[in-house]
Amino acid sequence: FGLDKPIPVQLGHYLKNVATFDLGYSYRQQAPVASLILQHLPATLLLTLSAFAFALLAGVSLGTQAALRVGKWGDTVITTLSMLAYATPLFWVGLMLVLLFSVNLEWLPAFGYESVGANLTGLARVADVARHLLLPALTLGMFY
Repeated sequence: FGLDKPIPVQLGHYLKNVATFDLGYSYRQQAPVASLILQHLPATLLLTLSAFAFALLAGVSLGTQAALRVGKWGDTVITTLSMLAYATPLFWVGLMLVLLFSVNLEWLPAFGYESVGANLTGLARVADVARHLLLPALTLGMFY
């Protein structure tokens, strides 16, 4: 592993490996780490872009409403709620949303990318993935 080498040499070796996308081997998954990252990249990008779209839509909408009501109760409510959403730990918000919408109300799935064993295709699969994506995207989007 080269742990006997000086720190600058280890850092240079590490940076060379990162630059060439040689991230090592996962003994747990029995596969190269780079292929594991690439395998999960589409779902990660979908979640990231969905959260960004929600944050942009909500932020511009609420910001416009607050700007139109400067000094009035609407501005105060929007500002207070946005600061509360920003200050609340994201993991706690996620857990509470899962508890409310998945466990108590049973409206949305609690986990997963899509329903296991459903074998859906076309628009039915898109709708299923969207249902699974809703809670994580809203949770991440609320922070931004």
